[in-house]
Amino acid sequence: MDLDLTGRRSLEKTLAFRLAESTLSASEFSEWNLYKFTHRALCHHRKVFCVWEHSSNGPIVLDSITVTGIHVDTNNGFSVSVKNGSGQRQWVTHKPARIFDLPVFAHIPFIPDVTFLPRTLDEEQMTLKFPLVYKTEGNPDRLVEGLLYVTQVGEFRATFAQFADLRL
Repeated sequence: MDLDLTGRRSLEKTLAFRLAESTLSASEFSEWNLYKFTHRALCHHRKVFCVWEHSSNGPIVLDSITVTGIHVDTNNGFSVSVKNGSGQRQWVTHKPARIFDLPVFAHIPFIPDVTFLPRTLDEEQMTLKFPLVYKTEGNPDRLVEGLLYVTQVGEFRATFAQFADLRL
């Protein structure tokens, strides 16, 4: 695969593909390649994502993913620590990797837009915001029974009224 330099999006896709191909096992790379829904979410410390499955009775919450730490260095770039609902921790780097044995892959984009802006709520006056890319089999805008989805918890609560009070 040649490196596509025609645009930022193409460059990031090409770099993610190359790293996934070279670092994931053959079976994981095949799975990663089959997953067609890719989402770039804006994150911050303590950002929570809901991991859920769609069923005939509506969503079933399976887990959560919370951003717990951020690290940047000149050799490895940007990395983010995440934890699941049971407290397991994992670092997400620029290399696409499976998250917590879930059918979800994530990485930090190679050209991240990072901002440090005032925060209107919470005890922190400023917050660092950065992107996280995740890849799943299904798109939450087109629900399929039995597929797993990842949605920012606020969006999940707003979409499914029965989970309006959900705290993960």
